[in-house]
Parts: sequence; structure tokens; C-alpha cells
Amino acid sequence: MYRTILSPWSTQKINSEVFKLSEKHELLVELLREVNRGVGKYVKNVLAEHDISVPAVIICKQLKGEAGITISELARRTGMAKSHISNIIRELEQKGWVRKKTDSSDHRVLRLYLNEAASAHLELLRIDIRQNINALVADITEQKAEDLIQGLREIIEALDKVRTEENGCEGKRRQ
Repeated sequence: MYRTILSPWSTQKINSEVFKLSEKHELLVELLREVNRGVGKYVKNVLAEHDISVPAVIICKQLKGEAGITISELARRTGMAKSHISNIIRELEQKGWVRKKTDSSDHRVLRLYLNEAASAHLELLRIDIRQNINALVADITEQKAEDLIQGLREIIEALDKVRTEENGCEGKRRQ
């Protein structure tokens, strides 16, 4: 029997009999999903307390990384629709976080800039999220933390290997 496996990098049919995981590995996969969903919800709740959405944070990070980026480039980088980005930019403008400026060489092009207040708020947001997540893991013993770190590094290496094979380029490595 064959089944389709979906990954961010490929869709491939594989033999289900060959792909059977041990009970421990199946549990690991399920726990990773649960942790991913749980942390995602946790972060969304922290963002909601700060009255900012996940897509708005993504856009702000892009603006912080490259001042003067256009909506079209933001759409390419984030995979969001230009109309969605425009709506988020409008909200960020109302907060006073973003300003638009016409390109000096082409007046049809609007460049976007994140202001200092937004950068400061994003830093506070990052610290708040980090502190909240730190509180979640604070009771894990040093040895268990080391074991988890090693296991997660192995998963990251496996992901990097898949990316390398799929894209023909070297993935990022974490030390």
C-alpha cells in the first residue's frame, strides 16, 4: 500500500510498509505536533494581549530587516496576498508603527519603514514571549533539557538534510 507524504519540500508516494515507525517514534512525532500547536497558541495569546496579530509581527520583522521594502516584495517573502499585507500595513500605520514614503527614483513605488516605537515594542514583545516560554520549561531538569536539546538538534539535522537534498543547497546548521 502506498500513501502520499506531504512535507514543505515535496510530495512523494512511499510504501507504507517500509515507512512504519516504532511506537516510540510515532509518539515522538505526535508530541512534536502537540508542542508545536501548544507553543503556537501560547504565542498567539501573548500577541493578543499586546493587540497584534501573527501576520503583523511577521511583516514588522521583515520591515525591521529591510527598511524601504515594498508591499510586492513583502508578499513574495511572506507568501501573503498583497491585499492582506496592505490591510495589515494600514493597521500598523494607525498604530503609528509604519510610515510610507514614495520612492525618490520612481514616484509610483511606495517604500515602507518601521519606526523606532514599533521596534521598541517588538523587542518588549519578544522579551515577554521569551519569559513566558522560559516559565514553561523552567521545571525541566538540566539533564532532561540536555537530552531534549540533543534530540531536537538531531531533528533539525534531519530537516536540513531533506532541504539540502530537495533544494540542492546546504541548510542552516544550529550549534
